[in-house]
Amino acid sequence: IICDGVSLQLTGGPQLQGIALLNIPSTHGGTNMWGDSKSKFSRKKVKKDGELSSSSSLGDLIDLSSASQDIGDKMIEVIGLENCLHMGQVRTGLRSSGKRLAQC
Repeated sequence: IICDGVSLQLTGGPQLQGIALLNIPSTHGGTNMWGDSKSKFSRKKVKKDGELSSSSSLGDLIDLSSASQDIGDKMIEVIGLENCLHMGQVRTGLRSSGKRLAQC
């Protein structure tokens, strides 16, 4: 997957069976697949030496745990799902969100 010209490295984490591209805060009757953010408006940059991780936006490395989802920000949120059970667990509240991959 290429986001803003940067190839996302998906090999370091859990194996993903699904990818979701989101532009709205809820799906499936109210499920927030992006999850809640630590901070409502801040986006903290993370410095890494040379190697790009899966958290990127416009080429900058971003701590996605504090990235908020906004329908008017002209950005697409990219999340990964380990399997179909993972989506169901988010829907029922057993898990807080999918795996945040990028915001671009």
